[in-house]
Amino acid sequence: MCIQESPAFRHGEYVKRTFPLYLEDDTNANPTGGICEIQYKLVDGEACRILKLVKYTIYNIVDEKVMK
Repeated sequence: MCIQESPAFRHGEYVKRTFPLYLEDDTNANPTGGICEIQYKLVDGEACRILKLVKYTIYNIVDEKVMK
């Protein structure tokens, strides 16, 4: 499985990114593996602020089910 980068969007105190998921036989223009949504929170680190993973969800578009 391969992913393609997408821009990050701020939703309140969280940063969310979504990626189309590519299966092995997919072409670049036709991802069929679903969508992955990753949610981060900006937290204070030792010397700077860091993005901490809060949760991720994989949406399977073919079956319209949410897999976790």
